[in-house]
Amino acid sequence: GHHVIIIGRNGQAAETLAAKIGGASLELDRAGDLAPLWAMLPVAVVDAAGPFHAYGGDPYRLAKAAIAQGIHYLDLADDADFCAGISTLDAEAKAAGVFALSGMSSVPALSSAAVADLAVGADEIDLIESAILPGNRAPRGQAVIDSILYQAGTDIDVTIDGRAVPVRSWSASKLFALPAGIKRRGYMIRVPDQSLFPDFFNARSVIFSAGLEVGLMNYGLAAFAWVRQKIGFGIPAWF
Repeated sequence: GHHVIIIGRNGQAAETLAAKIGGASLELDRAGDLAPLWAMLPVAVVDAAGPFHAYGGDPYRLAKAAIAQGIHYLDLADDADFCAGISTLDAEAKAAGVFALSGMSSVPALSSAAVADLAVGADEIDLIESAILPGNRAPRGQAVIDSILYQAGTDIDVTIDGRAVPVRSWSASKLFALPAGIKRRGYMIRVPDQSLFPDFFNARSVIFSAGLEVGLMNYGLAAFAWVRQKIGFGIPAWF
């Protein structure tokens, strides 16, 4: 029952997608002038741009602007710091009578929903272990690749037996058995779950892994992460 407006920096791409789903389109950079967006009188704004770790010194600019306009805000962030940090807008959003929700994606939205359902009736939770292992045909946009490379080889804190244990992102591989005899390898990465689940679900250990279907990609990323931790270097934009 809602009219959808597809907004993007690439006006042609936005128009093509809008035509496909039967919506309107608008060419706009989320870091630029937002007046054309508010002129369309939206009920809610969904930020699916990313990568959210690269939103600069004012990461919640769009969220705060939406709240100021009395418009609901959601995003698809899976960056742990970005997801946790949006709680600073809670009072402001409530005062405006709107919501500002982050992480409405695989993590932590879907993963927390699964855990909440499985935890019904449990006296205590010793371990929450999740993994996302997409097939090679699953779409992976530039923002997703940027997010993976940004954290690969960095140190992350994983809650194990009630204490924070440092782990190299994209390491500690494990083979997962999936339905239909499919096996895929996953590697520990940082997601909001490790920051939010130990306290919210009172869980002693929270582990999250991710992996790709093609083994060469997995091993290549693992090697890249190892070298990056040893040498230490940033990720240039062209990469």
